[in-house]
Amino acid sequence: MANGVWHVELGIEIDLTLEDLGHPEMPDLWEVLCRDRRPVGQRGLQCLECREERPHCPEWMFLRIRRGQREAVHFNSSVGKHPAKSESDEHKALKERIATTGDREGFRVVTEDRANDGARRTDVTVIGDVAVGWEIQVSNISEPAVRQRAALARRDGLVPSWTTSAKKLSEVLRGAPWSLIVPRPWQEIRAGHEIRVAGGVRILEMLHCSRVPGPCPVKRTGKCSNFHGIWEVYNPTLDDLVRGSAAGDWVPVIVPQSRWMNRFWTRPADRDLYAASVGGLPTEDDLMQGNKRRAVPSSISEQEMERICRYGQESDHRSPQREVFDRGQRLDASAVTIPTQRTYQPQKPVGAAPALLDWSAKSHWLPQPQPCQYCGKPASLVDDHGRPSHKVCKEKAAG
Repeated sequence: MANGVWHVELGIEIDLTLEDLGHPEMPDLWEVLCRDRRPVGQRGLQCLECREERPHCPEWMFLRIRRGQREAVHFNSSVGKHPAKSESDEHKALKERIATTGDREGFRVVTEDRANDGARRTDVTVIGDVAVGWEIQVSNISEPAVRQRAALARRDGLVPSWTTSAKKLSEVLRGAPWSLIVPRPWQEIRAGHEIRVAGGVRILEMLHCSRVPGPCPVKRTGKCSNFHGIWEVYNPTLDDLVRGSAAGDWVPVIVPQSRWMNRFWTRPADRDLYAASVGGLPTEDDLMQGNKRRAVPSSISEQEMERICRYGQESDHRSPQREVFDRGQRLDASAVTIPTQRTYQPQKPVGAAPALLDWSAKSHWLPQPQPCQYCGKPASLVDDHGRPSHKVCKEKAAG
């Protein structure tokens, strides 16, 4: 609990010990805050100590009156203690790796990139044809916090990009463009060893209907002679994703499913082909339209207040359990259906696999099986382009 809180949308500190909350120019501020019935993570009330000591890992609060006193209370006390204030070795190594890669490729790199108003601090910003704001996440964070910080990055002209090596965290980061990397010791990360991306990147593949699992996705029965699109998981290296995202070779996309939105990185040609087939894709601004509210002009109060975080107090409020839909499975893209006689194949990444393959290197290993691009059965290896494959299937396809 605390007697002060930061309001993200208004950009002000609120002193709950004062009748006017420290803002006499906003006489109805308390009533306005009490009428806000949005989910707690979307109200933008942030712990003052968390904001100052660890702004890239905000903790959200709600307001209440208890025994006649106004209080700001952390939303979910079951998360545990705040993360340590110092960065972990893994966090430092990944931040250094992304910055080094961007600099080596000739892009402008800014570490600890802070917005002029102090509302945003990005771990690494890589600026090429596209300005990409990289966030390395190794500690707990809420999905509303991810969306809030991604919105701040877009406000400042950045394409947000979140990456983690923790599978559970990757499920939370999917409210923004994200990537899940294969875990590596921080010493290997710093030494420049290859880091493979295990999730968050897909390419559009055209498969003959006979190779698509189940019935024809268009007719819903039997098979046809056409080629259908399918979003396949792709496994580039982290260095490739850093370079390609800043160069515009990888772009974020939002693909609506029946009851959810799937965000991932893909190639511009794949995005454009799919968008043309479905009549256009939504943008983050489209999704935010229903959540915008007008901010009341205000000024920051100089009133001193208690800044000690009392996180961990018992609370009856708990975050709802989130259902995760994207587990790396193939995603239907059969809106892109092309007759056999004019089959379109998106341009393949540069390089061709040899007839006899040596996939003994660790770079060909997957952390968990994924569908083979040829037979659809679980495969534990990737080809030279990062696509899941059985070695025998790849050799057979290569002739």
